[in-house]
Amino acid sequence: MNINTSFRIGLILILLALLSSCQGKLLTAKGKTVAEQKRIALQPEGTASGSWQGKGDLTVNYTTTRTRDTLQIAGDIVFQRHKLLDTFRFSLVLIDTDGSVLDVVPITSAGGRRKIEQVSFSRELPLPPDTRSFAFTYDGTTRGIGEGGSPTSFWSAPW
Repeated sequence: MNINTSFRIGLILILLALLSSCQGKLLTAKGKTVAEQKRIALQPEGTASGSWQGKGDLTVNYTTTRTRDTLQIAGDIVFQRHKLLDTFRFSLVLIDTDGSVLDVVPITSAGGRRKIEQVSFSRELPLPPDTRSFAFTYDGTTRGIGEGGSPTSFWSAPW
């Protein structure tokens, strides 16, 4: 191996190390801003219900119950057109007064190349002190029915 090749390999290893150490920062949503029209107000105490329309053919019917610093959220994710899902991840975005993302909390997942009409969820979670609203985010992959078909990605994020 000559010096040029050794230098290139060393440079590639250094770049890979830097990228892997930054990966969490590059992929996080914390600190991103959510537009006011995409926020769902969170009651200071008590129970509230609602419905949220995602991109395309996904609807979320939910009920929240807040007691001080805890949130219970339960509901159903309904696919108007049944999906043959490879993967599906659904999360709750916690937002402060200024619209900044405080945290993104996984709520449920589904898939396994199954035909899905509805996914139910229920989760209790601690709330950061400044939480004033929330939003939903999801991503997944689906394929055509049968053995063939290319995967199609779908997602929705409020930022």
